[in-house]
Amino acid sequence: ASADLGTTLSAPDAAHSAWYWAEQAPLRGTLKASLPQVGVWSALAPPGWRVRGSLGTDLTLSGTRDKPLLNRKLNADDLALRSLVNGIAFSRGQLRATLAGERITIDRFYLQGLGGAQTGGTLLASGSTEWRTITVDGQPRRQPYISLQATATKLRVSTRADRMLTLSGQLQAELAGTALQLRGQLTADEARFVLPDESTPSLGSDVVVRGTERPLEDPNALRVQPDVLVDLNLGNNFEVRGQGLQTRLTGQLNVRSTPASPAPRVLGEVRTASGTYRAYDQQLNIESGALRFTGPYDDPALDIRAVRKLPANVE
Repeated sequence: ASADLGTTLSAPDAAHSAWYWAEQAPLRGTLKASLPQVGVWSALAPPGWRVRGSLGTDLTLSGTRDKPLLNRKLNADDLALRSLVNGIAFSRGQLRATLAGERITIDRFYLQGLGGAQTGGTLLASGSTEWRTITVDGQPRRQPYISLQATATKLRVSTRADRMLTLSGQLQAELAGTALQLRGQLTADEARFVLPDESTPSLGSDVVVRGTERPLEDPNALRVQPDVLVDLNLGNNFEVRGQGLQTRLTGQLNVRSTPASPAPRVLGEVRTASGTYRAYDQQLNIESGALRFTGPYDDPALDIRAVRKLPANVE
């Protein structure tokens, strides 16, 4: 780190018997700092997450003693974020941001999926965050305001063997106080989900693992009010396997959530393009299938026909 700071002292006068620092004294200075490795931040991340990269900042000081002005540039390079448990792996990241007063402008936030831009895709985002003053019941109140825009291009979101997902599309998020608005259009370029075996062991409902209990919520805490409207196109390569099922899904879904009804609701229809279903030691071909969502995401209406054709000489 290196710094260069300066100001001006005023000579003694009728009101001051010695040199003094006036409120209107100009300020000028610069501060440069770099942190070659930010891997130590992994200690602040959730268990199983790893963070690395380099961080640098360039701060400029101006204005006067009573009204100082700070302008700071924040640069990060070679950012990487990984969670093996969740199948998340991003690398070769870059951040370019500017701090002016209470406003932070994110000029560029960039990440690559596992394997680089050609195989893992990219994420490019920009936006701003600041504190705003509003009037509530005649009293001024400060609240955060965040605006972000992100574009994914064949981004490999998950790389787990049983949960692989690649997405493209745009998302826009805006937070004003407790009001969160999320809009987007996403397409699944490629997906493969393996359903867990029904015989997979699990803990009983009477078993509590220490450290996983949900803390009591503060009744005075402000809750975010979501307003979500996101379209998801399953594309032409969305595969589901497991529990005897192997099929490819197509269709388009609309995910919604409002402050009055914060639970996610899904509207749309998903169809099976081809596939098989194995049950009772029989291999059935799926001739037609549809999952129709009209509200709760976990309660679709099912309309599936699976048959097994017998040889011509079998009666």
